[in-house]
Amino acid sequence: PKPRSASAEARDAAWELVRAAQAIDNPLAAYLPKSATFEARPRPGKAISSTTPPLRCQLECRRADDVSADDRDVIMQLISDNMSALYAESSWGWKEREKKREIFDDRHYFLLARRDSDKKLVGLANIRFDLDFNAPVLYCYELQVRSDCQGQGLGKFLLLSMQIMATRARMAKLMVTVFKANERTLKFFYDMRFKRDETDLGEQGENVDLDYVILSKTTSQ
Repeated sequence: PKPRSASAEARDAAWELVRAAQAIDNPLAAYLPKSATFEARPRPGKAISSTTPPLRCQLECRRADDVSADDRDVIMQLISDNMSALYAESSWGWKEREKKREIFDDRHYFLLARRDSDKKLVGLANIRFDLDFNAPVLYCYELQVRSDCQGQGLGKFLLLSMQIMATRARMAKLMVTVFKANERTLKFFYDMRFKRDETDLGEQGENVDLDYVILSKTTSQ
């Protein structure tokens, strides 16, 4: 038989890693068994309001097809509140039905942050283990925090949780797509040491005018 190329063998090995990660029902419990609680801490030079108790949340992980109907409604409302205007101003447009179909694909997972005080869902990440240009990756499709809970570190906590999951699942990198117009979020990811991914057309020197950039951060394997 004809010997297989090194690139084909590398691709097969990458797929094995992705399939192994996809087979885990709860990657949060598998990779971060003791890191399910978030509590806001005062930032240097910035005290938390004395009239509002520090945000404290419990993090849970569910496969997309295991999310309750009520939680689905809350998730879609949160994404719409935070993102619909940015989508509407882009060439993509805001298409709620397509967004819902994307994030509730049965290959996706949700990290859900529930506030201790009232059990309300105040933050989320939507993720998927996948193969991207033959590299095993954890792709972040959504990272959202309710507007009244922003600025307390929950988004960073969710992102760091994803980074640990990607590393322990032996993914090559954590990836995300961000609108160029979303300057605050771009700064957040750059501050977290994300860079333009090699697959980003702008990074490849292509003369294209896109609404978004593809960012990534390699894992420490």
